[in-house]
Amino acid sequence: MDGKGVIMIKRDVDMKNILIIEDNRNLSNAIKIYLNDQNYSVVQSFDGNDGLDKIMKNKYDLVVLDIMLPGLDGWDILEMNRSAKKTPILVLTAKGEEYNRLKGYELGADDYMQKPFSLKELSAKIAAIIRRYKGEEYRTIKLKDGFSINNSQREIAIDGIKLELTPKEYDLLLFLLENEKKVFNREALLMKVWGNSEILDYRTVDTHIKQIRAKLGSRRDNVKTIWKIGYKFEFSDEE
Repeated sequence: MDGKGVIMIKRDVDMKNILIIEDNRNLSNAIKIYLNDQNYSVVQSFDGNDGLDKIMKNKYDLVVLDIMLPGLDGWDILEMNRSAKKTPILVLTAKGEEYNRLKGYELGADDYMQKPFSLKELSAKIAAIIRRYKGEEYRTIKLKDGFSINNSQREIAIDGIKLELTPKEYDLLLFLLENEKKVFNREALLMKVWGNSEILDYRTVDTHIKQIRAKLGSRRDNVKTIWKIGYKFEFSDEE
């Protein structure tokens, strides 16, 4: 820290690596310049095939991904990343319909921004996603009813069997587990889990709850609907 109270140490040590896959070069360059000023190291790709190749061959803290691309489109990249790498992805697209938002989340997107957007908001979302992935590293913690969490691996298991959750399903289920018995309405879940209570449709929450219940199998009833209010998680082996 210098005499004016400004922290000066090891700035580059904490630099995060971002890949931008966006065919609009002006937009990509604007994002790169802004993120460089926020102390991010930025790599650019301008088509889907090259972008996927970069994801598979390198390690990034986050990918900013356009959907409409030459070559492979963003949907293909999301699906292949979910199967092979699980690098965090923030989706950029001009398509604002609910179907496209839900499809992105189902394929493993961590968050979503519709063009045009604020670079400041984009940076805030990137920072929030990276914090979630780079947060405290826990060993596997055993909970009740056979549930366990390994936050460093972003895994939730039942009786030792890992649940195949998308990134946002993991975030939502983890939040409910960590707040067992507390009831949250959809707006609160959008704010706590997605970081925004205004952009997303409430049905986004309902869809994710439905998908989580399907993957919980015989424990599906642990996620409870509180009529006209919202949702909560309760273990089934309460004593």
